[in-house]
Amino acid sequence: MFIERLRVTNFRSFRELELELSPLSVLVGANASGKTNFVQLFRFLRDVANEGFESAIALQGGVELVRNLRLGASEPLTIEIEGGFPNRMTFSPANISLRRYHYSLTIAFTRGQGGYRVAEERFRVWLEDSEARQHEATLTRHGNSMETEIPSALFRDTTRRGRKPPSSRLERGQSLLQALWILPIPNPEPVFAALAELGLSLRTIVAYDFDVRAMKRPTRLETRLQLEENGENLATTLRELFRWDDNRRVFHLMLQQFLPQIQGVSVQVGAEKSVSYSLREQHLGQRRLPSYRLSDGTVELMALIVALYFTRTHLLIIEEPDRHLHPALIGQLMHHLKETVWRRQILVTTHNPEMVRHTPLESLLLVQRDREGFSQIVRPSENAHVKHFLQHELGLHELFVDNLLGVRDDPLPTG
Repeated sequence: MFIERLRVTNFRSFRELELELSPLSVLVGANASGKTNFVQLFRFLRDVANEGFESAIALQGGVELVRNLRLGASEPLTIEIEGGFPNRMTFSPANISLRRYHYSLTIAFTRGQGGYRVAEERFRVWLEDSEARQHEATLTRHGNSMETEIPSALFRDTTRRGRKPPSSRLERGQSLLQALWILPIPNPEPVFAALAELGLSLRTIVAYDFDVRAMKRPTRLETRLQLEENGENLATTLRELFRWDDNRRVFHLMLQQFLPQIQGVSVQVGAEKSVSYSLREQHLGQRRLPSYRLSDGTVELMALIVALYFTRTHLLIIEEPDRHLHPALIGQLMHHLKETVWRRQILVTTHNPEMVRHTPLESLLLVQRDREGFSQIVRPSENAHVKHFLQHELGLHELFVDNLLGVRDDPLPTG
């Protein structure tokens, strides 16, 4: 379930942003241009879906940091996302198919009550019945009250058809994205299934920013099984993966594509329930290298394989996956990124010209600051100057290094 379009105002370094997202997006830009703030936007949506507004805003550092420092409380924070449902999800017996969704959120900033209020939250879903008739349903939250506009044809309980669905109230910090747990409404199944699908998609967003030093250290047996966003529980994650022979085989196959000399990875449980890992290289025979003696690049690759092939999420974000990799491995990394987009949407950030070299032009996004200091994201593929440079055999990576990807898109001179 992809996020195909988004629009944002007054979020961190962004005054206004409108963007279409591809299945694979590679975000490049100078230091302090706004790459991390863009990633934080998706973390914010995930936290709203998981824990509601209070926690999501607190995890951003409070209202002063979630909004733009220049704009402050003068403008509301708005977020809109839009996309389609996978495989045209269908519900019986009415044979209703989910087609598209649109979710929007408006947060106004105030002096009291924690510094904010949810002015509006809206979820729209477009559905199609067995006779190809289109239906639109809307769930709208104004303040703390919620109203529904659902066509009577979508009610499974025929005794309720023709009656307006009841309204409900939400607590101040709760979100529509948590609606399946907090709304006492008899749910028309397709509509609330659509909302549940969106909520699940957002709740499972993962944004990795690996800390190689932390990944080399042993972990406790009681830690989470899913890889933490900094990778600190890599040993425990590998131990869980290797419980199944197929997972172990796939992991080793992927790792050997990058590093053919590696013969195998094993996990050990030591004293006081500590978990560590080691690997065997071809030239060392049966001797094993403990994790703390491995190169940063080797550990980074192991975490990347877990992220790409064993993390369940609709949107996978990886900050600077090339950080510790030799340039010769970047092409292989991009191959694996492209290979796995069929199962999820992927967004990566980078400073590396080699990553840009291997990125399809249509997947490249450039973040930069405008003259007023606000972050903007543009597509170099829509820039006439970039196309002109490429036609003259100047590579994308060279444009990036020479800071030409963001040149103004004025008309090219003629003659």
